[in-house]
Amino acid sequence: MAGLKFRRQVSIGPWIVDFLCVEQNLVIEIDGGYHDLTQEKDRQRERQLTGAGYRVIRFTNEDVLANLEGVTIAIKRSLGLADEEPPSP
Repeated sequence: MAGLKFRRQVSIGPWIVDFLCVEQNLVIEIDGGYHDLTQEKDRQRERQLTGAGYRVIRFTNEDVLANLEGVTIAIKRSLGLADEEPPSP
C-alpha cells in the first residue's frame, strides 16, 4: 500500500498483532466474533501497544469481508494517504 510494507502475525512484546507497518508504527487488528469475550484484555493490549508508541486501528471480520474497499480507505486515511469517504457496505 503506497510503497509501505505490512507484516502479518508479528510479535510485539507478549502480543502477536495481526498486521504491522513498521515504517509507520501502525498495528492493524482484525477482530473475529470471539473478541466479544475478550474486550477487557483487548483494551489492555491496546493501551500497552499505544504506550509503546504504536497506533492501533481495529476492524471486524465483517468489515473486511463486506467492505474491503472501505477498510483500505480507512487504513490509508490513518496513514494520511487518502481523504475520500469510505463506501457504504
